[in-house]
Amino acid sequence: MHENDSELTPLQNKAIRALLQVNTRAEAAKMAGCSERSIYKWLADPVFKSVLLERENILRRDVGRRLAKDTNHVLNLLSDF
Repeated sequence: MHENDSELTPLQNKAIRALLQVNTRAEAAKMAGCSERSIYKWLADPVFKSVLLERENILRRDVGRRLAKDTNHVLNLLSDF
């Protein structure tokens, strides 16, 4: 976890989780239960933005690892044919 996580409100943390799951800020606001305006305001906050970027990077690393693992598995299966 990011050292600044504790500086965020529960709603801001919920908004970050939503931003990582959906395609638009409007969808994230709806999912998090806040206004779209709040999302935009928080995105201008350096602490919020920092936590969001760190969580995005963690997500990208995890996805990359899974893709590499799954790709190796598929290649091994294909080489058996």
